[in-house]
Amino acid sequence: MKKSFIQFVKFGIVGVTNTLADFIVYTVLVSLTPINYVIAQAISYSCGVLNSYLLNTAWTFKKEKRRDLKEFITFVLVNIFSLGVSIGALYLCKNHLFDDGVAANWLLGTFAGSFIGSKANAIEILSKVVATPISIVVNFVGNKLVVFKNKNEDAPEVG
Repeated sequence: MKKSFIQFVKFGIVGVTNTLADFIVYTVLVSLTPINYVIAQAISYSCGVLNSYLLNTAWTFKKEKRRDLKEFITFVLVNIFSLGVSIGALYLCKNHLFDDGVAANWLLGTFAGSFIGSKANAIEILSKVVATPISIVVNFVGNKLVVFKNKNEDAPEVG
């Protein structure tokens, strides 16, 4: 139990760095380039995934890591699924939850408004704020139960 809690805290710390990388790259792409939000999400999410694999295999799930092709492929598959969930959530938010523009107008009225620039950008960024925690949960569950599952996890901890 203690080991799982420590892993969750480490996963959270790694997740914060992944999320920051993902969110910054996404915001820059949708705010400063003509790139479609789905392509921006795929690029930004990939930046976070690379960071995640490197830090989680080296630190969070260090004892469980295999660093073999099977581990890497399952990691990629879990992240492709998580990316699909995040794109679905982005779509629903952008086209249904925030399509009235009320929240976007509020965001444009804040200090971030001058950087965001347009109502369309604000809607995409707000959608990202909602989609991110959903994909984080899906990603943790997939990594814990599929990619880095420890066959000896039910054994008592020593030390």
